[in-house]
Amino acid sequence: METKYKILQNLLKEVTRRYDYLFEMKERLLKELAFQAMHDFQTGLYNYKAVFELGEREVKELKRGENKNLWVVFIDLDNFKQVNDNFGHKKGDEILKEFASFLKESFRDYDIVGRVGGDEFVVVLTNIDSDTLKRRLLSFKEEVRKKFKKFDITTSIGVSCSPSDGDDFDRLVTIADSRMYEAKKSGKDKISFGEEI
Repeated sequence: METKYKILQNLLKEVTRRYDYLFEMKERLLKELAFQAMHDFQTGLYNYKAVFELGEREVKELKRGENKNLWVVFIDLDNFKQVNDNFGHKKGDEILKEFASFLKESFRDYDIVGRVGGDEFVVVLTNIDSDTLKRRLLSFKEEVRKKFKKFDITTSIGVSCSPSDGDDFDRLVTIADSRMYEAKKSGKDKISFGEEI
């Protein structure tokens, strides 16, 4: 009887151990899937979907009066295609990762930083005044020029602001994107804030 009891006890311990292991693995996989659903696989930044979900949440907070303003910064890497053409896609991927890391480090921990296209990035900031943002973006642009000088990579940047440009996040991104193209058309390596600011 005692032997059967020990066998059952050992069996129960083994079943419990395996169950705990499987539960832990399931939790780990769910966390990984949640991360992958919100992040760009190549850079680790937020992906397009996450930028829009988080940006829309920030707009709602602005409407409730929890934020005093919201800025959308649309960044495009100038001359990036030449890197892929001249140095290969592997080097291009390395530069994207390096740029993404530098971009993330250049802004506050709680700013939303994401990759929304091949060489296009969006940063969403709240509660920052226009002069501080302008200084930060000018400094960022200069640092990018220095850091990636060997590859002739610079940035064209477009900026929109809520409430002055409206309070629809999709529209704010569209405006910032248009202003980025204005900066690119006017000679690249520029920042366009539009006339509202």
